[in-house]
Amino acid sequence: GICDSGGEVYVVGGAIRNFLYNYFHETNKKIKDFDFLVRLLNANQLEDVLIKYGMVKEVGKSFGIILFVPHDAHNPNTFIEFALPRIEESTGPGYRDFIVITDCLTTLDNDFSRRDATINAIGYRIYSLNDLSSLTSIDDKSKNIVDKLIDPFNGMVDVKNRIWRCVGDPDKRFSEDPTRIMRAFRQSAELNLTIDDVTMESIKKDFKLMSDLIPKSYVRLFNEFIRMLTVPYSQYVTYLNILNDFGILKFFGIDYDCSDEINIQALDEFNCYMKFAVIIRPDKMESDIKKWIHDRQISATQYINSDHILFFVIIQKYWRQFTQTDNKYDMLVLLGSMHQQYKNVSFVMTTDVVWYLHIVKVIDRHTLDYLVSLCNECKSYPATTDQIVINGNILMTRWNVVGKNIGDVKKKILNEIFKDNISNTIDDINKYLAAICIESINNE
Repeated sequence: GICDSGGEVYVVGGAIRNFLYNYFHETNKKIKDFDFLVRLLNANQLEDVLIKYGMVKEVGKSFGIILFVPHDAHNPNTFIEFALPRIEESTGPGYRDFIVITDCLTTLDNDFSRRDATINAIGYRIYSLNDLSSLTSIDDKSKNIVDKLIDPFNGMVDVKNRIWRCVGDPDKRFSEDPTRIMRAFRQSAELNLTIDDVTMESIKKDFKLMSDLIPKSYVRLFNEFIRMLTVPYSQYVTYLNILNDFGILKFFGIDYDCSDEINIQALDEFNCYMKFAVIIRPDKMESDIKKWIHDRQISATQYINSDHILFFVIIQKYWRQFTQTDNKYDMLVLLGSMHQQYKNVSFVMTTDVVWYLHIVKVIDRHTLDYLVSLCNECKSYPATTDQIVINGNILMTRWNVVGKNIGDVKKKILNEIFKDNISNTIDDINKYLAAICIESINNE
């Protein structure tokens, strides 16, 4: 419909970048979605075409963005984004003295000149949706696509050489949108790229431009930062150290100690929230972790939810007890008391707490395996003495346990259950109590 109405449609951005990366490096980077650029139709004309095939959302129209949901969409909440070419209009002598306006007649070169990196400033003209399938895999026809790509800033060369380079003047690109600084690190980590020297020098000089986004757009910065951690440690650690050396982590309020020893292999078994925890170290943080997260809008990112925040809170609150506990039984009791206080703590989260202790080298692998096995099996182990099937009233009336000794006997029972000597059943506990001398306990 768009082409029939006189428009030109181009696939741009990440889809083309990942297609080229797969082509040059024989990888299989997924193309999650497609970004479309439409020339020769203004916003109203484009909307008139799209409305015949689905629903158009008005949000973004004034910025040259049309959000569209086809009639046959599987998910009505997933929009296809169509953008119109944009150009700058200067309003003064400074980098920030300009406005951005849409111009459906401008060339792709002009539109691409404002994009962040050369690897993201490449386009491919399509004539139907069937053309998209040719980008999702590499085959004998891929060379024909590469030959037809529109690449005014030599982005293909940079994809081939694994270089992240700003389009044009890096200072100007970062001034237009300081979030691009964090995007450079994130995309470089994801694709094993090297940020070129000129761009890196601008980052070192310009990173405080991000203060324009704080606090109102903290979430955009942390979205990029935490997304960087979705790849293996070996891919992001170099850029994590650069962020630290430049002072960007301090700028974000993160007191990162790169000398901390961690179990990297264990860390890579987890998603980005555990990696984020190891970087911010709630156990070392002097300020309240919940307030720290709130102030930086981290819970509004795509990657940190309320369960993760509770995990951070538990690590901070129980840290001293965790580090002062030197045997498996006491650790189990401590985990039990944690359950008692936080009723909504799942066994999955308890397991993650144990893994965190191992990742930061508080407990060894043997202790980790033992504790995790109990959490995973989730047998009839009581989390606390309150969850033993025999209560204090039974201990008094049947077994003549009195006073503070009730608590002591219940701890002994709990210990035997943890040791797998008895199970948490009335019969097993009664047999155990019959075998020990209750009178001697009362006389202690």
